[in-house]
Amino acid sequence: MIYVFPEYENFDISQEYIEGLTDFMDKILKDFEMKNYAVNLVFCDDEFIKELNKKYRGVSKPTDVLSFSQIEGEAGMDDFDFADEEIVLGDIIISVDTMKSQAKKEKVPLTEELARLSIHGLLHLLGFDHEKSEDDACEMFELQEKYLEEFLKLE
Repeated sequence: MIYVFPEYENFDISQEYIEGLTDFMDKILKDFEMKNYAVNLVFCDDEFIKELNKKYRGVSKPTDVLSFSQIEGEAGMDDFDFADEEIVLGDIIISVDTMKSQAKKEKVPLTEELARLSIHGLLHLLGFDHEKSEDDACEMFELQEKYLEEFLKLE
């Protein structure tokens, strides 16, 4: 289940679109055999995400998306039995301010940028990390664009 927290509602994306996106995110999780899960999708502004970015990554500037795993670390995903209970995989935090400016800069619809950032954040929660190596980055971004293309065809 994807839980949406519209903490920052200053953008024009329909609830119907967000529901379609979260349904698609559920599909991605099922592709990775994640059966009982919870992911929190949180919308915020640049000021809030800048604080998180500084606190957790040591970078004092806003970013587009941050993912915070709840099952990362020593235990790891292999130590959980997803068949019996809902497990909180983590949180995806998206700055609406940065999302808007990136969509404008890249000349893509705001909805497409939202889908890209949501998929990107979800892949991080699934263990992908584009900062580890060039090979990891290629794998993650290829998968991200594959899922984005698939989602955009559903619209």
